Amino acid sequence: MRFQHSVSCAALAMAGALVSPVAYAQQSNVVVGPSTTISPASANVLNLLSPFLSLNATAVGRTTLSTNLSQAVATNNSAPLGLQQLAESDENLPGAISNTITLANGMKMTVGTAANLGGGLPTQATPMGGTVVPMQPVGGLGAVLGAAYANGINTGITGTGATATNNGPLSNVATLLNNAYTNFTSPNLGVAKNYFANGGANNTSSTAGGVTTYTTSPAVAPAGYTLPTANGLPNRANSVYDVAYGVTNGQPGQDVFGSSRPIQVAPTKLNFFDPTALGGLATNPSFPSGHTTYGYTDGILLAMLVPQEYQSMLYRASAYGNSRIVLGVHYPLDIIAGRALASYDLSQALSNPLYINNGTTTGGTGVNLPANFTAAQAQITPYLNAAAAGAGCGTSVATCANSAANTANDPYVANAANAALYTSNLTYGLPTLTFAQAPREAAPAGGPDASILLAPIYGGSTTFSATIAPNGGLNGTLSTTTINQIIVNTETTALAAFYGTTLSYWSRIDLAAAAGYFSGVTGTLSLQPTDVVTVPVTIAAGGTLAANGRLTGATVVQSQGTLAGSGTVANVTVNAGGTLAPGSLAAQTALKAGTANVAGTRLAVNGNVVLQPGSTLAIFATPTQSTSVAATGTATITGSNLKVVAGPGRYVVDPTILTATGGVTGTFASVSDNLPFLRAVVSYAPTSVNLGFAPDGNALVSTAQTSNQRNFARAFVNAADISPNNALVRDVFNLKSAGEARALFNSLTGEGIAASQNVAQRSTQLFTSSILDQTTFFGPAGGGNSITLVAPIRELADLPTRGAIPVAPIVPERTWRAWATGFGGTEDIHGNAALGTAAQQNTLYGGALGVDYQFAPNNLVGVAVGGSDGDFSVPGRSTSGSTTGGHVAIYDLATFGHYYAAATGSFSYYNNRTTRTAGGFGGIASETEKGNFDSYEFRTHLEAGRHFDAVWNGISVTPFAAVEAADLHSNGFGETSVSGPGLLRLAVQDQSAASVPTFLGARFQRATNFGGMVLTPTLQAAWVHEFAPYRSQVAGIADLPGSTFLVDGARPARDAAQVKAGGELALGPNSVLFATFDGEFSGVNQLYAGKGGFRFTW
Repeated sequence: MRFQHSVSCAALAMAGALVSPVAYAQQSNVVVGPSTTISPASANVLNLLSPFLSLNATAVGRTTLSTNLSQAVATNNSAPLGLQQLAESDENLPGAISNTITLANGMKMTVGTAANLGGGLPTQATPMGGTVVPMQPVGGLGAVLGAAYANGINTGITGTGATATNNGPLSNVATLLNNAYTNFTSPNLGVAKNYFANGGANNTSSTAGGVTTYTTSPAVAPAGYTLPTANGLPNRANSVYDVAYGVTNGQPGQDVFGSSRPIQVAPTKLNFFDPTALGGLATNPSFPSGHTTYGYTDGILLAMLVPQEYQSMLYRASAYGNSRIVLGVHYPLDIIAGRALASYDLSQALSNPLYINNGTTTGGTGVNLPANFTAAQAQITPYLNAAAAGAGCGTSVATCANSAANTANDPYVANAANAALYTSNLTYGLPTLTFAQAPREAAPAGGPDASILLAPIYGGSTTFSATIAPNGGLNGTLSTTTINQIIVNTETTALAAFYGTTLSYWSRIDLAAAAGYFSGVTGTLSLQPTDVVTVPVTIAAGGTLAANGRLTGATVVQSQGTLAGSGTVANVTVNAGGTLAPGSLAAQTALKAGTANVAGTRLAVNGNVVLQPGSTLAIFATPTQSTSVAATGTATITGSNLKVVAGPGRYVVDPTILTATGGVTGTFASVSDNLPFLRAVVSYAPTSVNLGFAPDGNALVSTAQTSNQRNFARAFVNAADISPNNALVRDVFNLKSAGEARALFNSLTGEGIAASQNVAQRSTQLFTSSILDQTTFFGPAGGGNSITLVAPIRELADLPTRGAIPVAPIVPERTWRAWATGFGGTEDIHGNAALGTAAQQNTLYGGALGVDYQFAPNNLVGVAVGGSDGDFSVPGRSTSGSTTGGHVAIYDLATFGHYYAAATGSFSYYNNRTTRTAGGFGGIASETEKGNFDSYEFRTHLEAGRHFDAVWNGISVTPFAAVEAADLHSNGFGETSVSGPGLLRLAVQDQSAASVPTFLGARFQRATNFGGMVLTPTLQAAWVHEFAPYRSQVAGIADLPGSTFLVDGARPARDAAQVKAGGELALGPNSVLFATFDGEFSGVNQLYAGKGGFRFTW
């Protein structure tokens, strides 16, 4: 068999001899005796306490040990007389059936089991050599009930020692307590003391002929177990304490087996007020504390037997352990370990089948401790009820426990001061971790938990809890899962040296706080549907109680506390800063996520609801349901706040969030929600409060960050006022974030359609530029075959070449020319963050044919036609399209000596096709919209310049200036949805887009012979300034009246650098080939274009 988690040996007798802390004789013989196989229960306890062995190996462990001694000294030195008197009395360890104390008058008195824990003891004789009178007048059960317990447990005792019996009115109680200590915790304690001192299971001594021999019996693990070791410990040479405090077990005055006590390692630092406390310390290791183990063993069991005094009994057990530090005979770690050992072993003994009536596990006689408990419980309850009535303290334990008579002069009464002291004594100022560093811990898997120890308070859902509390607990009937969560929620901070171990859980649980949990709920607790709490509930700051079961007492929610749940509660009062949040925590989470048909959304109140000023009612909602409160009494709303936590979706239902059969009075002082574009609104009826949602246009507009977004948002809000029930209006106002809204604005504006304007205007510029390239031959430098290669697309900077160049013979009669050219290019136009425009990419290609006639020596007139295709893409707006155009133009060039002037006029017609994807997020379906519309443009180009021949090295220069004016008119159209519901279609209005660029630059040319032909390279550079870069359109949602808005598209730069480079090759007197690269560059747009063609003259 293999068991997890437990400890063991026989009770330690107190020696009565008076021994000085330095009077021990050094041992003369140390013998290693036969090894002893310990019980599984003892092995479990050794493994529970095993982190103790590693303390010297880590920095935090060494700090813990150092603080351990300094806190022991400080507690001893600072103890007032009252605590010294208590410590003197608490030297008594009445863990057996029959125990003897010496009274102040010198008489002997027999006391029963735990008489000094449940009740008080008479004043006792001052210890030999001491001056402090032992006094402990009241025990954990209070003045009346404690006295009754002491009287009952002291009655009917016969015999002494192991053969003693108790036949009194509390005989079953004596049996329970004696069996628990004698058969479970004490044996395991003995093994632990020996093992952590020197690895022994038993340590004994014998004296013969004046020589004392000490014998150690090494501990051996039972089959299937291992015993803990760490840092070279345990061993017979030293121990954890001895290493830490610089002593050895071979020194005079130290424990001969190891683990010397404070009075042994630091005798000069302690207040040595009771010499008899040193009895037996020479062979009784310090860790863990035996008195503390007894105090918590019997203290916890008495708390379970009399749950009305549960907290007081634990406070008494804590004080009992603390007395050992006051005396100077124990360290805080000893007390902590004794408490953990007792709690652990009792949990095993009451809930582990392998411990119940099984001597193989416990190493002794099998004991059915649960059966002992039920027998004791059946005996003590009527006994104390009768005692309370007889003392005039009510009629029962329940009425007497908190009465003035019972709490008079009771140092263990359940109050905030004692609770704080108890919590402080869980760690004694040793190094701890914060809750952030060491979150609260559940019981380790594979071992017991402490829930059985709270069964008389809360019941439980296991077979063992049903044995202990068949009718539930004093404060309710809870599932074991719920009880364990209460234990976790009330844990104190973890000791840094133990965190993450089994000992961490057992050393940080606070059973006293757990027993009183519902008087100040902390942490988060979700009751099971079957859970019932029968006491009034107060939810403290930081506490959240999800009442999914039933609360029969009134509930008060304090500041920063929260009452949630889907069960039934009694009267509810929510104070300022507190929150009432109906619905289970799981339901709230599901609703926030937008889950439909969620169960557990209604909290029933069997009584009245009072929402005080400054309190909050938190409602969780989806488009189809919400959490709610339903009261059978009245609901009073006095200046409280309503907070709506809404999940995603399209809100169309106005839910009822509060009903009160007795009527609703008052209104909420404020209403808030987490919906960015809907505003929660409340309506009141005589017995109900209803929640609705109204569009918040201001919030929607304020979300916009760019000009385009603001224009759209304002127009949309205006349209929403006209058509509030429009499907798109509801969808937009139900968006869940500013990011979604801004993305939708960009998607719905149709901004990308305006990109067609840039494509059309650039196409016309390429066509016009092709014409101007052909006029350059006729200028002052032009010969019959002279050619200037094309400049960038739209500028008419293609001025005549100047200067004398070698040419083929001129044909005097030439008066006609015909030419053909092709052009193409790509352009990128960047977006503008302030406007909210997205980047645009264009691809253009086309061609032109022209014929001109020289009707005068200095004048050329011609006509040209052409066609073009362009594609554009605006990825940031999921928009693309194409533009197909036809072009016609007339042109004229005249020279005046070295000066020239040129003019071009053109007309272009375009058919535009667009594809746009919109929506697809925020609950708005994705749609694909198609558009088809026509546009046309008139463009005029005027240019003038002067030619300078062979300025340098045969290179001629022609400075020039030009201006161009264009007007593009686009017809209105309506988009057609080819996918999706069609809510996002746009109706785009007629609009015009102007372009007025100016050019200032120079052209450089030089003609050279090239294999019998003439090659004329050309370079041109110019500054371009655009006076009208605006590209915009006016549109509206097709099915939303009043939604018309202005939106800007990507704009070309106001200023750019234009570069042209190319050349022409005269093949003969009548034919020429030409080609050119056109570029335009700025921080906003970049154009890369080219042209090439052929010209023939006759």
